[in-house]
Amino acid sequence: MEELLPGVTTVTPHARYYSLHAYVATALSTHGVLDPVDILRRCEVVFGAISILHARRSPEQHRGMSQAHGNDIISAAMRNGELNVAALAASGSYAQATRGFLGPYLASERLLGLITSGGNLMSPGPKSDERRLKLAFDGLLDLAKMDSVSCNALEGYSSLCLCGQHALERSWLRSVMFPTQLLGDVATHSRRTQTALMLCRLIEMYEPDNLSLELSRKLIADSRTYTDDQLRQLEILPAWRGVVLRRWYTWAWRDLWRWLVNEQMTGAVPIAQLQSALSEHLPNQKLSSFRKELPDGVEKGRLVDAEYDPAIGSLKTGPRNLAWLMVGAGRVGQLSDHMAPYFESTERERRNYELTPLVDEGLPEPAKRSFSARRRA
Repeated sequence: MEELLPGVTTVTPHARYYSLHAYVATALSTHGVLDPVDILRRCEVVFGAISILHARRSPEQHRGMSQAHGNDIISAAMRNGELNVAALAASGSYAQATRGFLGPYLASERLLGLITSGGNLMSPGPKSDERRLKLAFDGLLDLAKMDSVSCNALEGYSSLCLCGQHALERSWLRSVMFPTQLLGDVATHSRRTQTALMLCRLIEMYEPDNLSLELSRKLIADSRTYTDDQLRQLEILPAWRGVVLRRWYTWAWRDLWRWLVNEQMTGAVPIAQLQSALSEHLPNQKLSSFRKELPDGVEKGRLVDAEYDPAIGSLKTGPRNLAWLMVGAGRVGQLSDHMAPYFESTERERRNYELTPLVDEGLPEPAKRSFSARRRA
């Protein structure tokens, strides 16, 4: 994600917190007497409360969205019709981290030029727009300075909701994410823009109910994603196919381990019990035969979503995940030069070889021992 969609965090779904933090940075720069940590936390509390109230009043505008950060604690505190800003913003209340929920966004916001940060201080970044942000978050700072404010008063500030339906800075944030003039780090802007264009085109083509699951399979196996005129122009597409294949592969390792630990064993057990836990659930045949009967992940140079073959889907959890691993490992050496580094990277595997699909050759000695141990298991 850091390479293909730089500046976009994978751990939270709320784009408007980017704008919020940029606004707080500009407010702090023009009001030197404010405590930066206190104001940041107060603004996040008020922003969250307004978003919670707006979601209750207009749920259709929040369809598919997650709740504001600190939702449970802030919601519970508003049951009497009053928002105690000072109490909620206090250390350890709505958020445990000192700087509230800034942490998950900080690296992305720095990369995008929205803020600069050192210690507890926040300053506007080069892409910040003080005038636009002041208009977009008009009234937020005044509310945040209050120790207590009624929920009825907050109801009138739907323009400050995280849903962004009434956000005045939408075009500005879009221009920061996807600038029309590629200045500075052109490669970073290009990768982010190409990824956005890819996702938009796939959504337009397939209108998926589940974006991640459905579109990943389309990207791998649907011939239209290989022939569509718009998608074919995006140089980043093979890289994302490699990411999807890697995701499926590591997904299988983790699900296999979860199944072994949570369902097949209780507490500390002898290694022999671990070794037999999987084999007892395999079909009554040689492992080589089991592997030979699996569909290939690449056929005549074209990718196949073999992991979702009905024959594999009918297997129990353990054997099914083993089949996914075998299908994935079978793609080693068969992927294009633009795709393979995102499925298997020799340099990266040297540092993180536990889940690698790579063969033994060229890996450090601990990796080879790890492979041998897994084969015995």
